[in-house]
Amino acid sequence: FLGMTGKFHTTWGEFGGYKPPEALRYECAAMLANGAKCSVGDQLHPCGRLDEGTYRIIGQAYREVRDAYSAYTQEYHRYQALAMAVKAATDAVAISKDLYKNGLKDFNNVLDAQRSRLEFEEQFALSRGQITSNLIALYRALGGGLAVDKLDE
Repeated sequence: FLGMTGKFHTTWGEFGGYKPPEALRYECAAMLANGAKCSVGDQLHPCGRLDEGTYRIIGQAYREVRDAYSAYTQEYHRYQALAMAVKAATDAVAISKDLYKNGLKDFNNVLDAQRSRLEFEEQFALSRGQITSNLIALYRALGGGLAVDKLDE
């Protein structure tokens, strides 16, 4: 579906009375948040040129969403990899303990495996926090993530 807005501040087709860039960015981001394509009403100025500033503002809204989504997905993939690394490190600790109990390895191997697991667990916890921060940035880029009509409920 198509979301529509205009760059005009007070009346349709006025010249020079543009709405604030923040409002135009918010409206474009809200359309994107709802899965819409964006249509921004504009007109050709009598000088024969479109206002490039309007399109820079719209481009900024798209860049904010793209960058926030990219950061979120990259960190989410890192988080998944770290989850597997924590599991593998936990298995390595169990194996090293078993080897130690059977007299096949010394206790330093257990300590090394535990140290590695702890490092992965720390990175895993940090990644989880970063995912939350990146998700908040994505919601903000998408216009706040809360529809205005939901505020009345």
